[in-house]
Amino acid sequence: MAISTVKWSSFLGPDSPVPHDMIFKVTESSSELDRKMHIHVNAHKFVLAAVSTEFKKLLYPEAQDDIVDQKLFHQSGKTEIEVTSSTVEAVQAMLQFVYDGEPQFPVDDAKQLTHTFHSLNLAYQYKIQGLVDLLESNISSFRLSAGNVKEVAQCAAQFGHLSQTSDDLLFRCLNFSYNQSTLTTLLALGKQCYKP
Repeated sequence: MAISTVKWSSFLGPDSPVPHDMIFKVTESSSELDRKMHIHVNAHKFVLAAVSTEFKKLLYPEAQDDIVDQKLFHQSGKTEIEVTSSTVEAVQAMLQFVYDGEPQFPVDDAKQLTHTFHSLNLAYQYKIQGLVDLLESNISSFRLSAGNVKEVAQCAAQFGHLSQTSDDLLFRCLNFSYNQSTLTTLLALGKQCYKP
């Protein structure tokens, strides 16, 4: 069997044919429970290092000249990376992209948009350019409507620090809102002016 025919996504699950040698320890806040939850997501160092120079520097520092800032922990023989500014879903989506190469990022509503921005944040952090390109394209083509523009604008503002993509989306929201309110105002004026 050639390496190009391997179904890498089969290595993600708990029944991976090769044991995982690293863990993403994702810390999420639960507003309902008013506490933080720590969830582990397993992966393989070699696979991540093969697709990202940032992972290569982080996971194989002995092969690098420059020193990486992020703290790594070791737990039961596995390397652990702490993730505090994202979600479990975003880490899983990033890994699905890395292992499978398939775009798994539908963006049909504002909740998915938030998930997409979290994934984009990870793609920037770990320099996975193919994922950055895919997510920026999905965000740029997100459909605005009168029913979602406020929520989308809040989401874009929340992630405004990420990239020009979030700024562009926020601008589209403002432009859409302006056009909607202008149209509503003109219709109201038209109805007042042409009452029979």
